[in-house]
Amino acid sequence: MKYFLQPVFLLLLSLVFNSCLKAKCDGNCVTTKFIGRIYDVTTNKGFSNIKVRAIWSTQSQNYVYPKVGEVKTNSNGWFEIKAQINPDNFNNESLHIQFESPAGFELRNNLDGNCFYSSEDFYDYDAAAFQKIDFRLYPVIEAKIKLIRSQADSIKIFHMEYIFNNEYPGYFGDLFANFSLNYEYKILTTADIYTKVTLFKTLKSGSTIITSDSAIFRKNQTNVLQVFY
Repeated sequence: MKYFLQPVFLLLLSLVFNSCLKAKCDGNCVTTKFIGRIYDVTTNKGFSNIKVRAIWSTQSQNYVYPKVGEVKTNSNGWFEIKAQINPDNFNNESLHIQFESPAGFELRNNLDGNCFYSSEDFYDYDAAAFQKIDFRLYPVIEAKIKLIRSQADSIKIFHMEYIFNNEYPGYFGDLFANFSLNYEYKILTTADIYTKVTLFKTLKSGSTIITSDSAIFRKNQTNVLQVFY
């Protein structure tokens, strides 16, 4: 374990140290604004005093991330970073707008908690897109999906997914024919808006039956959705 943690620690230390380097603009520099908002999509309430930074990332393994600029969000979650940018830098670099999400909130694609920062990534110079940065955060909660056997058909395999806010689905499991009749699965989803769960049940005959159900899960309570199959 000692030999595993040491490289990870050095990488994180490198990220912190190198992100403190101030980027210098050389060549064809233009004044560029990065404007956006960080807010709770379930309430439309902005998060104030969140530190937001713009950094460069090179296409190398040097872990050098020069900082373009840094600000804090206002009382309604808005931020604006003004900096000198050379559009030619995008030929071999990418630019990232980053922040650390408030406790209990995450971007839709970060719910698994694997991301060190929440980020919007740019690989081309797009002045219009730079001024429409939309960080929609979701309150993260755990929910249980209870599968309850109510039919006598011959199942070959289950595939399950869930979705909320009409965005791309999250996949949370494949179960084969030898699973127990009643099965419980844990997922990370969001509070206060509908989460839709869909089961794709493939029978041994080859046909597929699709079953869907939905629920609104709440903060600070035990959230369980029973799905009969």
